[in-house]
Amino acid sequence: SSRQTSSSMAPSSHSASFGPMAEGAVIQDMQHQLTVCAAERDAALASAASLTRERDSALEQVSVCSRERDAACAERDATMVSLEAVSREKEATVVSMASMQANIHSLEEALQRE
Repeated sequence: SSRQTSSSMAPSSHSASFGPMAEGAVIQDMQHQLTVCAAERDAALASAASLTRERDSALEQVSVCSRERDAACAERDATMVSLEAVSREKEATVVSMASMQANIHSLEEALQRE
């Protein structure tokens, strides 16, 4: 019986350093820290998910802008081709008008001779 009493009275290694009340407080503090860490992890995951959505949205905007740029470049190229055609037509018209003026001048000279 004296052995039982002495062994039950012998403090455990945890009780020796903290005491029974302090040991419960340490456990509660660790549980609180785990809860805080879990909340911080959840917040970080939510933030990462939000950043991923923002990145995906930005990539979609870049894709839309790229398509719009490509369409604008195609339109610009078509306009340049059209302007080149108009410029060639103008040059042909100027040559044709010069030829007509030369013909008119020749006809006027012929009429004056008659």
